Amino acid sequence: MFQNTDNRYHVLYIEHRERFKLGQQKLNVLVSFKNYQMELAPSLLLSDTVRSLPVFLPTVLNTNGNYNRNLLLSEANGVIKMQHQRDISYKIKAGFNRTDLVKDGLEKAITLPELSVEVAGTPRLFKPLNDYLDFQYLQQSPIFTTISNVLLPINTTAYRRAALFRQALKNFSVNYNCSLIYNDNLTSSTFSIYFNHHFNNVINAGSYQSFFYFQTDSLSNRASNDLTFRISNKIPSLLLKAILEMEAIVSYSPFLFAYQGHVLKGLNTQTSLKFSLKKSWNGKYYITFSSLYLHTGNERPSFGTEGNSYNRLDNLITGLKQRLLITKDISMTVNTQLAYNEFLSTNSTHFLLLDAEASWKLKKTPLNFTLRGENLANRKSYLVAYNGNASQQVNTIPLIGRNFFVTIKCGF
Repeated sequence: MFQNTDNRYHVLYIEHRERFKLGQQKLNVLVSFKNYQMELAPSLLLSDTVRSLPVFLPTVLNTNGNYNRNLLLSEANGVIKMQHQRDISYKIKAGFNRTDLVKDGLEKAITLPELSVEVAGTPRLFKPLNDYLDFQYLQQSPIFTTISNVLLPINTTAYRRAALFRQALKNFSVNYNCSLIYNDNLTSSTFSIYFNHHFNNVINAGSYQSFFYFQTDSLSNRASNDLTFRISNKIPSLLLKAILEMEAIVSYSPFLFAYQGHVLKGLNTQTSLKFSLKKSWNGKYYITFSSLYLHTGNERPSFGTEGNSYNRLDNLITGLKQRLLITKDISMTVNTQLAYNEFLSTNSTHFLLLDAEASWKLKKTPLNFTLRGENLANRKSYLVAYNGNASQQVNTIPLIGRNFFVTIKCGF
């Protein structure tokens, strides 16, 4: 499969800003114009190196098109002064988005309104808290690069085609963050919650044409909600003479996908638990012990059977970083990580990642020498999971083998 492209992409952006003062209130106004042009001229030839197949030029894979998008926006933002230091900031954007498509004698024009409203402030729900609350409503067209009907190769037999929607994507989000500092022992805690409501969603439908698999975007008015929690604590320990840090993040993200003419709903989940301990002895020897647990889950309706199927990947990484200052000019660092890949499944593997570095500055000279060795355990790869629309994808990430670097720096 050989593909030649003669695509061109042009962008023009013009803006004008003004600042006003209405009494005690300050107002910033912005008017902008953006023009995007994308000229697509792909050509694809399907063949094989041993010439056992005839040369095939699929017309469906050689579509040309000219896309032109004009976006006119006006923006106003400022801060409203309130009592008790509860200032409210706002940002409002409004405008129109027109997209023209000329392709194979077909002309299509779509005009959609765009609107963005964001309001943020410090509600101070409790006196000791430092908090921040943000509301945002967003109505916009899909990004320009995904509305083209050009076929983008995913692999040798699969292509993705995006649609030109006649509706805008709409969502509403709320983000709340707060922190608390205990004055007696410098302990601090933070908490945040993020909620995002999608009024409509992009869904993917796939089908085969000959032996090529095509995936096409479409729009569904079915709603979904995203939710993320995060909490962290920083605790100085007098007993250990060290600093303890802990963090937990949990997120839920539903998704929609098409299957045999029906729109189905699945759920992506992600959990992250972190712990670290930092300690030093007399400013000469420093250690950082860390532990990280990552869970990635994908739940969707089973195809052809009742119930749901659940794919998961659990990784655990523990690490110890050591740094020793032998003298003011000589130091050594060793970073050791022990990773457990898919440790809750029968395919569990564990491996060692080891890096080391030595640095030496010559006295009374501007020269500094560094010797660094990476992946000294010569690990070849590891696994990582990505949540997709219909299933979870687990990829093998290759690593560069054992390698060394020598650096000489000269500073004046």
